[in-house]
Amino acid sequence: MHVQNGYKIVHYILLLDQYTKGLKKMSQEKIIIEGSCEGMRFYKELDIVISPEAETPEQAIIRFYGSEAENFEMLAREQGWRNCYWTYADDSVLLPQAN
Repeated sequence: MHVQNGYKIVHYILLLDQYTKGLKKMSQEKIIIEGSCEGMRFYKELDIVISPEAETPEQAIIRFYGSEAENFEMLAREQGWRNCYWTYADDSVLLPQAN
């Protein structure tokens, strides 16, 4: 029994090690989505986590909204957005606006 418990502990340590290695590869990005909805302009700031090896920023945005869309254009149609796009936030522009 002692060996089995030792095996389980080693197994959990290896799983934890793989999990934390995966976390190190993740990056948090601030994304801006601009467009119009029902005739009114909108501006959304999203904080998303991207796993560069597993997904693109566009796929991370789609995942953020819990959608099954194949691309950003399909997500926009699902959400009722028109004339929209996404881009990375420029912190140097956002900071002065906050003051």
